[in-house]
Amino acid sequence: MKRVALVSSRTWFRKSREDQGLEAALCSAGIQAEILCWEDSVPWQQYDLVILRSPWDYYLQYEAFRLWLVSLQEQGVNLANGVDRVLNNISKTTQLEQLKRCEIQPIPSYVCRSEETVYTWLTRTDCRRFVVKPDVSTSGHNTFLIDMDGSSGKCSAAITKILSEGRVAIVQPFIPEVNDGELSLIYFLGSFSHAVLRHPGVLADKKHPEPVRPEIRYREAGDRICSFLGGQELLYARVDLVGYHGRIHIMEVELAEPDLYLTLDYPSVEIRPIDTFVRCILKLLDCQNGGNR
Repeated sequence: MKRVALVSSRTWFRKSREDQGLEAALCSAGIQAEILCWEDSVPWQQYDLVILRSPWDYYLQYEAFRLWLVSLQEQGVNLANGVDRVLNNISKTTQLEQLKRCEIQPIPSYVCRSEETVYTWLTRTDCRRFVVKPDVSTSGHNTFLIDMDGSSGKCSAAITKILSEGRVAIVQPFIPEVNDGELSLIYFLGSFSHAVLRHPGVLADKKHPEPVRPEIRYREAGDRICSFLGGQELLYARVDLVGYHGRIHIMEVELAEPDLYLTLDYPSVEIRPIDTFVRCILKLLDCQNGGNR
């Protein structure tokens, strides 16, 4: 029997409905699936596939998490999407550098490695409202929505806080369109599965994600981005898009531990996303068993 590890953390262990639903669905499909914590001593090499799912507080001990991922690579553990790709995706600075080569562009971003560098950005933009966030974080941790009031004090304070924690700061214009939500398209093995309209954590008025049928132009943009990043090599990918100045822009691409919204009700989807995901996991395991990885 094939063995699959669904990686969580001690904080989030068995608290995610999506994790528990996926574990049950895989077991029903004849896979020995287990939810495990990355911090624990686990013989990861004994699993046929390891899938990051809910280690959502990794940024609080990022170096330990990074070293754990590297150790998986050194042991030859089969991590979904690959260790190098996951690490490059977790770092927003590295991710931005990659996405700048994509046909669909990310929203404008300025990387600040010192307090002084933000002043260069401020002199080049007419933006009066923007977001400051760390290069490594989740769930809006240390993410600030700044309204310029004629001084750079608030921005400087936000960047100082981020830098003091050993992170690089990223400054982006606030996109008014995100007030209406950003579109998240979910892909399994390079094929589109489903989409939701979601609201980023920086907004005070958060709303629950809503299943949607994406417009053709957004779907085509998502397809191109997913293909650019690896397509069928990716067990899963979540592409977050938003309209900005009349064009589609990338908010972010999640290849590490995104919420895949498997348990929502999708009236327009013939096969439940969780069933599609399980089928793709089985397909990936079959390919590996046949030496076609």
